[in-house]
Order: sequence, then C-alpha cells, then structure tokens
Amino acid sequence: MHGPAQTAATKREHRPRSSIAAIVLAVLATIYTLAIAKPVLLPFVLAFLVKLVLDPPVRWLRRRGIPTALGAASLLLVVLGAGAYGVYSISEPASQWMERLPDDLREVRMRVMSSFDGISGQLDSVEEVTKAVEEITKGDDTKKPLEVAVVNQRPGTALLGGLWDAGANLALVLVLALFMLTSSESLLRALVASTKCLGEGKAVVAMVHAIDRTITRYMLTIVVINVVLGICVAGICAAFGLPNPALWGVVATLSNFVPYVGALAGVSVVAVLGITELNSLSYGVLPAVCYGLLNLLEGMVVTPIVLGRSLTISPIVLFSWLLLLGWLWGIPGALIAVPLLVAFKIACDHVPRLQGLARFLSASPRSNREAPTVGA
Repeated sequence: MHGPAQTAATKREHRPRSSIAAIVLAVLATIYTLAIAKPVLLPFVLAFLVKLVLDPPVRWLRRRGIPTALGAASLLLVVLGAGAYGVYSISEPASQWMERLPDDLREVRMRVMSSFDGISGQLDSVEEVTKAVEEITKGDDTKKPLEVAVVNQRPGTALLGGLWDAGANLALVLVLALFMLTSSESLLRALVASTKCLGEGKAVVAMVHAIDRTITRYMLTIVVINVVLGICVAGICAAFGLPNPALWGVVATLSNFVPYVGALAGVSVVAVLGITELNSLSYGVLPAVCYGLLNLLEGMVVTPIVLGRSLTISPIVLFSWLLLLGWLWGIPGALIAVPLLVAFKIACDHVPRLQGLARFLSASPRSNREAPTVGA
C-alpha cells in the first residue's frame, strides 16, 4: 500500500509525460487540419494579408470623407486591374521561356562541361559506349520495330492550364478582403459591447489595434522592399541586354517572399538566362552574380535596418515553418509562410502569456517589451 507522499510523487512523475503526449497530439492534429482545410483556410489567410496591406490607404481615404466600402472596393479594383495587366503582359514571355527551358538547360550543361580540361576525351568515350550499345541492341532486322508514341506536351500549356481556377480563387480572396476591410471596426465595437468589463474591452481593442498596426507596417515594408528589389533586378537584366526584363523583375519580387530558397531559385533562373542569351559562360553569369549580391545587401543590411531586431525570426524556426507550410499548401504556402509567422510572432509579443513563445520564435532572447499587452 502506497502512502500519500508516494502517490503525489507518482502523479508529478506522470504529469509531464501526459502533457508532452497531449502537445504532440495537438501538433499532429493541427498539421492534419491545415492539410485538409487548405481550400478553406488559404483564401482566408490571403485575404487577411491583403487587408493588412490595404488598411492604411483605406483609412487615409476614410479621413478624407470617402466611405470605407467605396474606398476599399476602389482599391481592390485598382489592385485587380494592375494584377490582370501584369499577368497579361508577362504570360506570353513566361510561356515561351518555359517551352525553351529544356533546351536552355542542355546548352548550359554543355557550356559548363566544355569549360573543363579533358572533357573532349570523356565525350569520345561516351560516344564509343553509345555506339557499342546500339550495335548490341540492333537485333534482327526482320522483326517489327517497337513503336513508341511520344506525347509532346508543352510546358507552357501546363503552366497556364490552371489560370481559370486561379482566377476563381483570386475573386474569392478579393471578396473576403473587402468584407474584412469594411467589417473589422464594427466587429471590434461589438467585442467591446459584449465585454462585461469596459476597461478590459478597451484594453483588448488597444491590443488588437497595436497588433494590426505593427503587422501592417511589416507587410507594407516587405512589399516595398521586394518591389524595389524586383525593379533593380529588372534594371540589371536590361543593362546586360537580357530579354523580357520585366518578367525577371516580377520573378525576383515574388521569389524574395520565400527566404533562402526563393533567392537561390531566382539567381539560378537568371544564370541560365544569361548564359544562353549572352553566349558566354563567364560573362553570362554576371547578371546572376549582381542579382545575388543585391539580394545579400537586401537581406543582411536593408531589411534589418528598416525592420529592426524586434521582428527577426530564428533561422531554424523560419526554415522549418517554410518547409512545413510549403509542403502543406504548395507554392502559395511558401509565399505566405514568412508574413504569417511574423504576424503570429507580433501577436505573441502583445500577449503576456505568449511572450515566452515570442522569445523562442525570435532570434533575440528579449521580446518586444514596449508592446501594449492585456493582463493575463
């Protein structure tokens, strides 16, 4: 028979194990839910990010007497028109480049191989082996040759095949963003009215406004930095005489939303383009080198100076989250992974009970102590 002291010790022993098991199950359930609910959650998340970017101009229009609904609808129409024009302008060059990409990759491979000494002898050996294999597999000429049907599907067709679905999803995102832009303040007022303690309700509203302002400032800053980077990359491509510089500027802008992987992909694309268009391995990689140096300058100097240390994320956390959301939601998930993680970190900074999690997510051991908070 166990005494009370031993029973209490046993309970304390089993409590951490059960807590860890509950946390693991909760994480697995969350991952499963994110994967299953992608068609529903992704439009809401994208609409939320659009709302954050358009909040400042909507407020600016409201201060000048323009109704919120009219201002939000006008801005969304402008964004939609600009996006449609941009897609129309770059769709044909993008399709053509995708069609010629296999040939470009083969040309780059041959140029790289030919730059090494002794490669000609290796190519001769490969050619001799190929001829020997052809002699062995020639067989009896009286037999009917095997017919192989090759279906040549253009990469550009596959790339543009989902435009209809993308357009429908874009319309859904814009409608949701319109509702968020026009209804957020009324929802906050309803929250204050439903709170029993007026002071607590006002504190919650102040916290929500602080979170909203910080996330909006971050989103606008990142969008501006990435657009400026895209303009600079387009200028580099134009200066070296590469075709369709606007297309590569858009590629640089979008890929920069994905840290590490996006920059590597963008530099690789520009390297392939430069080598094939400039007909030189040494001179053709110069646009990609300039792009890479510009990206390093942006990532290591410009962004830390503009945003400060309070919005930095631990690299291992950032990369793990990027892999997870990219695996769950594909390319859209990879594009929105960083803004979503930073938004969550900002929200944790403003809630005392979650500031430990904010310190874990951040590269700095100290959280943002100046953030307005709500009592635990």
